Amino acid sequence: MKKLIACVTVASTVVFLWIHTPFEAVIVRSDGSLSVYETAPEDDPGWDNVGIRGGGTGIYLESQWVLTAAHVGEGNIVLRSQTFSAVSGTTHRLLNADNSETDIILFRISGDPGLPSLQISEQTPSIGSDLVMIGAGRNREADVTRWDEDWKEDPEGSTEGYKWTGSRTMRWGTNTIDDLETFDVEWGEVDSLVTEFSDTEGSGQGTPGDSGGAVFYKNGDDWELAGMMHAVGLFTGQPKETSVFSFAPSFPPNQPESGNPTLSADLSQYRDQIYSIIPEPGSIALLSGIAVLGIIVLRHRKRSTPHPRS
Repeated sequence: MKKLIACVTVASTVVFLWIHTPFEAVIVRSDGSLSVYETAPEDDPGWDNVGIRGGGTGIYLESQWVLTAAHVGEGNIVLRSQTFSAVSGTTHRLLNADNSETDIILFRISGDPGLPSLQISEQTPSIGSDLVMIGAGRNREADVTRWDEDWKEDPEGSTEGYKWTGSRTMRWGTNTIDDLETFDVEWGEVDSLVTEFSDTEGSGQGTPGDSGGAVFYKNGDDWELAGMMHAVGLFTGQPKETSVFSFAPSFPPNQPESGNPTLSADLSQYRDQIYSIIPEPGSIALLSGIAVLGIIVLRHRKRSTPHPRS
């Protein structure tokens, strides 16, 4: 059984992808050097547009507007080693179709970082679509840790993953959309893209601190901003401050399966609302991580796969 946590960390008994202490960056499955994942990818979807927002992450969209998780909040953001402050009174919390609040906010910053505009996906990418995830936070240990079925460390254990460390780095990883669901992690329901950490080179997984981080999708020749990381899932009994990429349950058929999930807001569902607040790229008009709060019980409903783009 998986439990979800937001991408931030607070001293408490609940786990979020954001915290009042440094959060984790995208954890990457690799047996080699991680340095290649700590600079912009060769086919860069928007590396410089992602920055450190307090204990979490934020995404620069355009025209001095930043997108992040509501549980991260507005405030200073570091983009390309420059710090930009939030403009008081500009924060907007996005809403669902029923006018309930989501875990997504927009706010404006006081300076222009000179970055290109990001294009938000018009439609939800289909299940199986390839993604690039970018977030800022702590690192992982170099070596894989293995656990037995009771979550005791065991060199021969069949469940595999990483322990987190205290240092922090911006990093990217890859993944594919495994599912589409709507989740409520006590910060409001969010239509979400679901990815799963796996035992493949470059596989990315969110951890506390990645809340507000970017998820990009390449639509034809063009990169689009498809998602914003806001929560991750843990298995029941999983040790704190770990990410699992290969889980071997103790019940039949006892076959390893993929690891912890990451939930990312499906921004196509909120696109029109975002562009009602800020100008859509190309228009003339001009006009903030994950803290461990403890295990949260979520309400979620299954979402259907969208029709392909015509």
